[in-house]
Amino acid sequence: MPAPRPATVTTLHRDTPPRADLLPSLQSRLRERTRAARRALWRRMGLVALVAALAVTLGWAAFLSPLFALDPAKVTVDAPEGTVDPAVIREVIDSHAAVPLPRLDASALATRLEEEPGIRTVTVERAWPRGLVVTVEPRVAAAAVPAEDGVALFDADGVRVGVVPAPPDGIPVIDIPLGEDTPRTLMEALAVLAALPDDLRSQVVDVSARNADSIVLVLADGATVRWGGNSENELKASVLATLRQVPAGLYDVSTPRRPITR
Repeated sequence: MPAPRPATVTTLHRDTPPRADLLPSLQSRLRERTRAARRALWRRMGLVALVAALAVTLGWAAFLSPLFALDPAKVTVDAPEGTVDPAVIREVIDSHAAVPLPRLDASALATRLEEEPGIRTVTVERAWPRGLVVTVEPRVAAAAVPAEDGVALFDADGVRVGVVPAPPDGIPVIDIPLGEDTPRTLMEALAVLAALPDDLRSQVVDVSARNADSIVLVLADGATVRWGGNSENELKASVLATLRQVPAGLYDVSTPRRPITR
């Protein structure tokens, strides 16, 4: 009987400890990595500080320094001659002198200018580095209303433009009460005039109204037309043309389906 084989013994070995000559090299690499990380951190901090300083400098230059301060002499005003008083516009703009353009509220300035008589709309644009371009759309007189000190001029929106001694050529004179309802009454009267046929409009020499629903026309031959309000204008004009075939001193077409002639 063969002899049994001896048992195989497996010996487990622990990890071989690092060689002593490798330790200095590893420590040197760790120190170099630490120094590199510190250098990168300082570079980032320096870059952040530089950007912050640049932002502060630019902010100061834009919002506080006189570099971009508004110079009224560099402001261009575009407004039709004779429609708006340039001195009024300049006075408002001068009140903003030395304000840096980035801080200037162009919209608020335009709104302030639109409060002045005779101005309909205003556009304000910055003209770098220290100027503005102000474009003014004036209100155009569309009617004159008798007033104590002459005639008051109103535009098509019923906004009072100013007062002059006598009505300008080509501006219709509309005799209405000056008061709270003036704009509405005036706009209704202007709408009636605009709706009249050319041949009838050319005959109108006077327009008056107590209110928006009692518009009265006086024609060149002295006849009076009670028009009423701004409604059914085409029908009223047609009825009036028929009634005018018979001479009369009064034509009432305020209710066009039941007209009256006297």
